[in-house]
Amino acid sequence: METNALLIYNDDFVKRTFWDWLLSHFSGSLPPHRYRGTLQIMNDLLLFRGLDAVSGKNTELTIYKNKIDQVFHGYDNIYNVYQTRGFGLNWAPVRITYKDLDADKLIYIITGYNKPGTMNKDFYNFLVEWLS
Repeated sequence: METNALLIYNDDFVKRTFWDWLLSHFSGSLPPHRYRGTLQIMNDLLLFRGLDAVSGKNTELTIYKNKIDQVFHGYDNIYNVYQTRGFGLNWAPVRITYKDLDADKLIYIITGYNKPGTMNKDFYNFLVEWLS
């Protein structure tokens, strides 16, 4: 499976400026993200390839299936409904908590963002089955 995706780590939210927050509320703007590209789901990993909006460089991120601790679909105290336009009525992020070099990582993913309402609910359901 392969889909377009937007990614942002929990740490990136504290680095966002007021201007970043404001831009994510305009019609036609993308949800909050740092990375924009393609997410491939393989047998044993999630592979993201895309552009880092902060550095402007091509980026590759790998999340191994056996390192994923939790998958969640919805808003939380970091990526909340006030971070984007629509107050959470049309979509919600998928949050993945995983281990990377013995450190806990928390990343939010938006898939299929070019379709109304995104594909995140379907993506979440796919991940739950993929992980079981």
